[in-house]
Amino acid sequence: LLREKMGYQGVVITDDMQMGAIHDNFSFKDSVLGAINAGADILILGNTLQFNADIVPDIQNMVVAAVKDGTVPMSRLEESYRRIQELKRNID
Repeated sequence: LLREKMGYQGVVITDDMQMGAIHDNFSFKDSVLGAINAGADILILGNTLQFNADIVPDIQNMVVAAVKDGTVPMSRLEESYRRIQELKRNID
């Protein structure tokens, strides 16, 4: 909606991907990959529902596997990388 209907091209940061409204309706994998495919650039993870000390490498592996199997296009990650780099360049 933000990207296609409203034309927003800036960085999109999610709310907690593990909050109840998401957790109760989607698997963790589906919510993470769905957010990425929807155009989110930075994902927030409270990591409090069921603490996982390996949450970052687990997500990295999940995303790498999704790129390899075509679930997430590499171009989608490259778009996020460009937006985040642009944001960083604009910080004085």
